[in-house]
Amino acid sequence: MRSPIIAFVLCLAVYASAQRKPEAFPTPEQLMNPKFWGRNSSGSMTISFDEIEQAIRVDVTFPPKVDKWIYPPFKLQKGMTLNGATAINFDFKILPMDDYKGLKCSHLHLKGFTPFDAPQPGSWKSFKIPVDKLDLGNALSFGIGLNPHNHKITYLMKNITIEGTPKPRVRRPEITTEAPGTVFFENQKIEVTSTRVLDNLAYELFDWKGNSIQKGSWPENGGKELVFENLTTGYYRIKTTNSTDIKLRDFTFAIVPDPKTRIYPHDSFYAIDAALSWVSRPGSFECPWYDGDTYRLSADLVAWAGIPHLRERLSWGETQAKQDEAPEYRYYLDNAKLCKERNILISGMFHDAPAFSDRIVKLPSNLVAVFDYCKATGETFGNAMGNWEFWNEQDIGFAPDPVWDYAAALKAAYLGFKAANPNMPVTFGALCAGPDSSYAMQMFNNDAAKFSDFFNYHTYSPIAGYKRIYEGIRNMLDRCGRKDWAIWFTECGTNAEGHSTVDGVRKGAKAHSPEQEMILAEFYPKSQIEHQMQGCSRNYYFILGAYNERNGSKDWGIMRRDGSVKPSYAVASTMTKFLVNAKLQGEIAVNDKIKAYVFDKPDNSQVLCYWAISDLDTKGGGIDIENLYETTFEIDLPDGTYKTADMCGVPGTIVATNGKATIKANRFPAYIDGIKNLKATTPAIEQGKIIPYSPGQDEDLAVIIRADLAKEKLEITDRKSCLEMLGESAKATIQVWNLDNRQKAGRLVVKGGTLEGLPETITLPPRGKAQFEVTYIPQYDHVNYEATLEIIGVFDGKSSSKFSVPIKLMGLFLKNCISKTLEIDKPENWRRNTSAQEYKCTFDEAENAIRFDVAWTKDVDKWFYPERILKLPEESLVGAYAIEFEVKTAQNKVENDFAYTFLMAVEGTEREVGKGHHLTYPPPINEWEIRRVILPPDIDYTKIYMLRLGCNPKGTELTYWVRNAKLLFPKGAK
Repeated sequence: MRSPIIAFVLCLAVYASAQRKPEAFPTPEQLMNPKFWGRNSSGSMTISFDEIEQAIRVDVTFPPKVDKWIYPPFKLQKGMTLNGATAINFDFKILPMDDYKGLKCSHLHLKGFTPFDAPQPGSWKSFKIPVDKLDLGNALSFGIGLNPHNHKITYLMKNITIEGTPKPRVRRPEITTEAPGTVFFENQKIEVTSTRVLDNLAYELFDWKGNSIQKGSWPENGGKELVFENLTTGYYRIKTTNSTDIKLRDFTFAIVPDPKTRIYPHDSFYAIDAALSWVSRPGSFECPWYDGDTYRLSADLVAWAGIPHLRERLSWGETQAKQDEAPEYRYYLDNAKLCKERNILISGMFHDAPAFSDRIVKLPSNLVAVFDYCKATGETFGNAMGNWEFWNEQDIGFAPDPVWDYAAALKAAYLGFKAANPNMPVTFGALCAGPDSSYAMQMFNNDAAKFSDFFNYHTYSPIAGYKRIYEGIRNMLDRCGRKDWAIWFTECGTNAEGHSTVDGVRKGAKAHSPEQEMILAEFYPKSQIEHQMQGCSRNYYFILGAYNERNGSKDWGIMRRDGSVKPSYAVASTMTKFLVNAKLQGEIAVNDKIKAYVFDKPDNSQVLCYWAISDLDTKGGGIDIENLYETTFEIDLPDGTYKTADMCGVPGTIVATNGKATIKANRFPAYIDGIKNLKATTPAIEQGKIIPYSPGQDEDLAVIIRADLAKEKLEITDRKSCLEMLGESAKATIQVWNLDNRQKAGRLVVKGGTLEGLPETITLPPRGKAQFEVTYIPQYDHVNYEATLEIIGVFDGKSSSKFSVPIKLMGLFLKNCISKTLEIDKPENWRRNTSAQEYKCTFDEAENAIRFDVAWTKDVDKWFYPERILKLPEESLVGAYAIEFEVKTAQNKVENDFAYTFLMAVEGTEREVGKGHHLTYPPPINEWEIRRVILPPDIDYTKIYMLRLGCNPKGTELTYWVRNAKLLFPKGAK
């Protein structure tokens, strides 16, 4: 890295004088302490000390239909070891019960499972389990447990002792600390430890910019702790050398403001997606703190960073096995309490459903079950929640079901959460495939806006693309009559750093290089401010915990797998320190190299955040940090000295004289605090509001209509938002749900055709449904062969929300359409566009098709989307109704399956540049089949110059054939 931007002084290190104590076996007193025993069971588990029996007591209740097991681990603390143990002794007793059904097995869990013969309930039995043959060098815990057949069971353990001669634990050579997550507080003494004594062990301390702060010999070659005092807030790295072949990994740590100085305003913009109950499950990453409690570590890290909002996950199927049984929330509820204790509000959601909810594909169709679960969940979690979302990214793979099925489930969920607390904000699951896509449009055509309180979206787009995303959002808000709605991004991340390049501490999970970590650190504040400029009310950065996707090649978290934090953590902490309760006024024009933004604080002072524009601001990929974009600029300020901080929190000052201050800047954001009277040149767009829908006196939102349409001669198309009918009529089952506790009578009003078999009057039972088998005969547009089936219920004089399905009469259209051939059979007309290392495009005469052979020899994200530039004007998509083609594929994988299959209509002709409209098509198989992609009406086809056709295969070798591509136009189209 380059020379420092802001100079500061650090004191010399002082060394601890105390020698580390030798490790010993856990004492009998420690083994009888329930706080050292972890919960580990497929049931709801408590661990306590039984005063009468003077024993550790384990109580477990299991949910139905679960594999029953109980193995609480005793977790070694600092100074403990199991290395050198030859046997473990203990007494064991199962409490008496009336219907004891026996055990499947009982084991000592230590480097595998060693069986012991547990006694019948009511009597104690002593055991001595030999462990001298086990490799216990790096053992961190042992468990004593069983696999019962009973729904409930309680057992006791006492007189636990360990025989042998203790030896030090065999550790991976590393530098460690007692500070959880490697996060220290301002003015706290910094102590780090080497797990090995190494000849000539020396260290060097660097700041986050790569400047050497100090260096020297490690005390007693690692035999004593290394101590730093009076370091400022910031982010630091320790590198080491020694005379052996052993290399210690770099050790990094953050210093953040004392949590006692923090405030947590719940109207703040700042939030993080932690997915606490899923991503921080025990074992997800190393946690040598808090007895391995990864949930507490994650909750503390959010609080210490000063972030007042956290996004969570929940599993309906895991917490409720039967509809007539109350949900058991277990660690989900424990984690909500952890957050509440830290004054952090949760955005909660779930995106699964149990079998009793009558799943369609993934979505539930039993609307009473949805209502009841959401009501019970809302009541149980109470004011630990800041809001609820229903589902997640339903417009892509989390819900293969069509949009009208999602809308029906959303309505039931919304009413359930509101029944628990009418004042709790609730929204639809975040959209991510386009804020004004056909899916979004049809979701709102099904009256989703009456069952949501604000707009919810996700993006991983480059910062330069945000403005266009918000234009799409506001276009949709105008369409659905919610112009003043608040806009939230409940996930926001980036792919700017590319595939992770470093081998992580766990096999198969790649990690970021230091350079990649700095790209993400730069992205964090820049993206947060651009969202605020566009009028976003809250943004949940993705993600806190260590988490990998894309076969391990994409590292997401602000944490690493070893439990330490990346520079982004210090960056987030610094941003909330200055801005958590500040309001963005807007951007101040300085020059074309600088971005500068002024924030107004409640005390009438201001903060200026600024940076030099870099490739991260302007590009979508290929980002590096070699160029710091260093520059200077002047700004008008009253004479005086002002406090500053760089993005990691390192403090400094600037001086204004003669009404001006000259400021050094580079690509990394920095802050000036305590200024006044700055006026934004470009104001931020005003934030919207959380606005629940107020139903009219003639509306009844508790009546919900849904339909199961027969699959025969019907296909779901256009991003799950349209039906294609190959026949002239279709069978359907119409359901009318009543989520009220009172009976209702009325009828259904149908537009866009007729429903033969629908009764004139309908009676709805309390908390139930009426159901009818009907035949739908469409009333359609004879030019485009389109119809829209709309159904509204009128019960007891009040109207329900709308059920709406757009329908393409494809069978009739194909008999009457005009087709135009797309010339795709020439290899030279296709441009390579794939992540594969091997690629070949040829014409296969035997198949009369263009053929692609691709192979991936490296572990990368697998995608294949060759590009074909359209020959305009003869191949223009303007006026076209659909694109049809024949396709077949083969992979070196039995299933021949795919993560995604897209036809992309692209604005522009440059490779991988230009907005691509992702249109899905059913995955191809090993035999020739026709695929037909409806062209959505919300695309400006005058801007489409290129097509990309392909897939994301699951295999590493793919052959892809395509032929007979056509544009289909309706007769009479202009």
